[in-house]
Amino acid sequence: MDKAPDHFEFTLIDVVTGQRINMLENDEFVFQNNGQYRNFTIHVNAPFLDVAGNAMAPEEFELLSAYPNPFNSSLTLRYNLKQSSDVKLNVYDMRGSLVQSLVVGEKPKGTHSIVWNANQASAGVYMVKLENSGQTTMRKVMLLR
Repeated sequence: MDKAPDHFEFTLIDVVTGQRINMLENDEFVFQNNGQYRNFTIHVNAPFLDVAGNAMAPEEFELLSAYPNPFNSSLTLRYNLKQSSDVKLNVYDMRGSLVQSLVVGEKPKGTHSIVWNANQASAGVYMVKLENSGQTTMRKVMLLR
């Protein structure tokens, strides 16, 4: 990891608990497994670069593909902001009831990601809604058990 480019993020995620470890800041990764096998994902956030290698800001407000979709217990959501603004990223069930608020507040321009740990949610279809400065976009996701 010593030679990882600037602006890259490497995160180790315990799929069961949602515990996240920044792999650039930690040389050792210890998870308590109580004798059970655990599933992990490694999330790499790599910014778009221009020809000179400088990080580029997104050109539009966008809720990117959620992955994996369908998912079992945790889902990574990524979104682009072309300018700094107040953001809301919420999950709703198909009745329109709020299930969980994932992001509320000021975020800088750029590409952002967050993991929804849905261990307490029931299997089914959910809508993820991203709002900022009068713009709204939604994406359908499916939780399997």
